[in-house]
Amino acid sequence: MSAEARQLGKYELHERLGSGGMGDVYKAFDPQLRRYVAIKLLNADLRNDPTFTSRFTNEAQLVASLHHPNIVRIHDFDFVPETASTGALVYMVMEYIPGQTLSDYMRETSRQFKFPPAADIVYLFTALGQALDYAHGKGVIHRDIKPANVLLDRRLATTMPMGEPILTDFGIARLQGGTAHLTMQGEVLGTPHYISPEQAQGKPGDQRSDLYSLGVMLYEIMTGVKPFRAETLHAILIQHLTVTPTPPHLVNPAIPPAASQVILTCLEKDPDARFSSASAMTTALAEALNVPTSTQFLPTLPSPGNSAMPGYSTQLYPLTTMPPASYPSSSSPATPFTPLPGTNAPMHPATMQNNNQGMPGYAPTEFVSPPPALSPAPAITKPGPKRGTMYIVLSVLLIGVLLGAAWAVYALSTRSSVGGTNLGTPAPAAIVGHLTFMKSAQASPGAFDELQIDLNSVPAPEAGSSYYAWLVSTCSGSESLAPHWALPISNNAIHTPPLTYQGNKNLFCPGPNSLLVISKEATNPAPLLATTPLYYAHVTQPASTTFQIMPCPPGGTSHVCESG
Repeated sequence: MSAEARQLGKYELHERLGSGGMGDVYKAFDPQLRRYVAIKLLNADLRNDPTFTSRFTNEAQLVASLHHPNIVRIHDFDFVPETASTGALVYMVMEYIPGQTLSDYMRETSRQFKFPPAADIVYLFTALGQALDYAHGKGVIHRDIKPANVLLDRRLATTMPMGEPILTDFGIARLQGGTAHLTMQGEVLGTPHYISPEQAQGKPGDQRSDLYSLGVMLYEIMTGVKPFRAETLHAILIQHLTVTPTPPHLVNPAIPPAASQVILTCLEKDPDARFSSASAMTTALAEALNVPTSTQFLPTLPSPGNSAMPGYSTQLYPLTTMPPASYPSSSSPATPFTPLPGTNAPMHPATMQNNNQGMPGYAPTEFVSPPPALSPAPAITKPGPKRGTMYIVLSVLLIGVLLGAAWAVYALSTRSSVGGTNLGTPAPAAIVGHLTFMKSAQASPGAFDELQIDLNSVPAPEAGSSYYAWLVSTCSGSESLAPHWALPISNNAIHTPPLTYQGNKNLFCPGPNSLLVISKEATNPAPLLATTPLYYAHVTQPASTTFQIMPCPPGGTSHVCESG
């Protein structure tokens, strides 16, 4: 919306509060009811969908039916017809909640390795969990749980120093079991770092997907880092599908192993292996952190004046064992390490196991501690063999070692001389096709907005599947899907016409982590990433615009077909 368009229906727009996956949010004023509201405007590309109006109406009515103290309230929604100067507008009017988001709070605390008390964490996730269980009971799935969608309401004094958590942006929710998907073509339903594995595969997800995203938030607030990190969206999605996150207690030694297991249960790849409900998760978390699950942790707003609960700590707990500089560091000097309240976590550094090795673009963190001192083992006395027998045994072993070494030298020299070929060196991968970048007549100077793929000797795909090409590079960023295309096959060969991608003005982005991947995927639902790579071409040399396509190494032991 332009700066001049300050009026929207009866509402006066004051300032833009933020932008999201489906539109912008503005602070506005309702002159009739004399109150401030938040108005969410939908992006222009969604407005061109001929079915969007009916789907938006159903969605707005569904979300407006939710009444929970920890879910933002919907007041109104409306449509503005298209005019000669502006396109059609659709908007949703919500309760305005001043203050910061949970993402803002975590940026100042956990991401600086200053962690909230265990009681705060249990309260926060109990409130959010009850809100989710309530919505799930109404058949509403959020599908975009993330810290930026949790508002922290400080309008009333509460037992929570950070503010009362309010879950917002059910803008992509739909009635569970319905047929109307609110996924935009070519877009991921959810936010990459918090998306569930099933959503990363293009599936709509269910209440267990929300629990996975809640687990990612729990991992981040208790460790200061996200469980999956990479430079491209494609690599992040692959990690959600295939990589086991580092156990949280190896990142932050103050986390009890039992609490670490609660988080890892939320992050199970199989939805059936996760908790049955958000309340079940928060109950297990409270027990693991030794926090009493009494009514004091229920998300009910106290009366004004009760700003704090007796004995309730608001202290943040810095971590003295700081990670490398690639992560944000605290601006304040480190203070002595203190375990989370209510835990008996040992105060010692730990070694962080990096399960994401081999993923390009991933910056591993390693906390190294010296090995503990070992007590000398008690001496064990037992009768030994006679000295003469020992000499005979040692002589036989020595002769065997010498004969084995001689045979190894002979075998190596024979292998390297048969036919003049060193059989110990693997043969180069066969070239099965070529990738060529091209310019259209509309291309900008120096840009290549088209590409062509030629691939021979390709087996026909099974029914219900097809070949897809994925152009993965850091130019795509971590918020956009990699450009991809379904590939036609004829007579066991793929020869495409010049391909473009959604107005992308330059597809040519050479670099160490840039490559084309060709995979075979199920066509329903439409794939969002390459899960079974079969062929690849490294796009590394800026001096060339044609690159060789080769088969991925068999057995899955190489990361050559992966990119960060």
